[in-house]
Amino acid sequence: MTDHHFAIFDTAIGRCGIAWGPRGINAVQLPMGSEDKTRARIRQRHGDIAEAAPPAEVQTAIDGIVELLAGKPKDLSDVVLDLDGVPEFNRGVYDIARTIPPGKTLTYGDIAKRLGGVELARVNSLRRQQADELMDPKDQALLSLGRELRAYDYCFTTITPTSHHRVNARQESAVSPLQCVFGWSRSFLPTELPPKVVALLDQAGELRFKDGFLWSKVRFSSLGEQLFVHSAFPTDAPDSVFFGPDTYRFARALRQAVNDLPESLQIFHINVHLHRTLSVL
Repeated sequence: MTDHHFAIFDTAIGRCGIAWGPRGINAVQLPMGSEDKTRARIRQRHGDIAEAAPPAEVQTAIDGIVELLAGKPKDLSDVVLDLDGVPEFNRGVYDIARTIPPGKTLTYGDIAKRLGGVELARVNSLRRQQADELMDPKDQALLSLGRELRAYDYCFTTITPTSHHRVNARQESAVSPLQCVFGWSRSFLPTELPPKVVALLDQAGELRFKDGFLWSKVRFSSLGEQLFVHSAFPTDAPDSVFFGPDTYRFARALRQAVNDLPESLQIFHINVHLHRTLSVL
């Protein structure tokens, strides 16, 4: 792909990447934690393409992206995209999404209706695919692990650290192997879990070996129909993310507050970012 290139550029949210070819923009990459990781991710998705100074039309697209990520209502609908090889259904979704004005929203259900009433699940599947492609490979593995746990109907309600200590002191307590590992943070042998679960945990970089046993560095907790991944027990590291009773109390309070809002007021998006915390959709 000698005629394809990429560039790294500064934005309000960090160093982003953009890839292009003779027919237009191929991809935009959000920051991956470091500039080297962003470069590696671009090359992972597009092959060993060369880094180069962007031509005028690509620089115009970069300038627009910079403005948009700085919070300005910049319209990017005139940016030329290279959709060669993109399935017809995906193109239809992209065409509709590109008509949404800056600062406005459109639900996946609305997009499905505009596509002629296709199943919402099909549009959601494309959205999930795009979200996964933007993630770091280790986070992708962690997300896949959570989805695998959901396939096994895994659920776990996190309790207080004191109660957790008490339960773990009674090793004979009857719980599933998955709950032992991903809920109670107990040691395990590779043969005690499905091979795919162990492989994904290893790919995510969250598998620890100690004293002849394996341990998960993360836990998965239930909140409604979702699973959230967070730090393993005990959460004594400086950067630990703790999910527990206070989390459930806050979620209940937030849900009640939303229910009490006037019907004329709509909330489109609430985004709370926690370090190394992912929601398994």
